[in-house]
Amino acid sequence: MGKIAGRVLLIAIVLVVGLLLVFVAIEKARGAAANRIVGGQAEVEVCFTPEMPCEGRIVELVDQAQKEALVMAYTFTSKPVLDALLRAQGRGVRIEVILDASQASNRSSVLLALQMARIPLWLDQSVRIMHNKVLILDRERVVTGSYNLTKSAAESNAENLIVLTGSDQLVAAYVRNFDRRKKAADRVEAKKAVKR
Repeated sequence: MGKIAGRVLLIAIVLVVGLLLVFVAIEKARGAAANRIVGGQAEVEVCFTPEMPCEGRIVELVDQAQKEALVMAYTFTSKPVLDALLRAQGRGVRIEVILDASQASNRSSVLLALQMARIPLWLDQSVRIMHNKVLILDRERVVTGSYNLTKSAAESNAENLIVLTGSDQLVAAYVRNFDRRKKAADRVEAKKAVKR
C-alpha cells in the first residue's frame, strides 16, 4: 500500500469514527430531550416540614381523588395516609402501590394493611433502592419530593413536598415511570383476614 493510499484510509477511518461520535451525541441528546417537559404550565405548590402540615396536605389530596391513586414509596409507615387510601378505595378509587423491597422486613410498614385491604401491591427489588416518593392522583396531579410517608417526615425531619397540577405531559412522564417500576417489581399477594 502506497503512502497516499495509507493516508486516504486513515482519513476515511477518522471520518467514520467522527460520524459515529456525532451519531452517538445526537442519540444522547434525543434521550435527554425525551425527559424534558416543555409547555403546559404546571401549577406548583410546596410544603416544608417540620414547619408545615405536609402529611395533612397529602391526606387532603388523597381524599379528593375520584378515580385513581398510584403510589411509589421508599418508606411507608404513615397511618393517616394509609387511612386516606383506604377511604379512597371505599369510594371506588383504584389504588396501586409500589414499595421498596425493604418494606417487607420493616415492622412499622403498612405493607400488611395494604395486603389485607387487597390493594394491588408490588415490592421493587430490581434496583438497590426504590427511592421514589410519588403519588399520582387521577392522572391530573403529582405529589413528590424528599418526603417519605412516615411520622418522622411529618414531625421531625426537614423534608420538602411538591404538588404539581395542570401539566398532562408531566403527569404522563410520572405514569410512564410508575409503569416501568411496576413491571420491574414483584407482585405481592393479598392476605385474607383471619376470623377468630
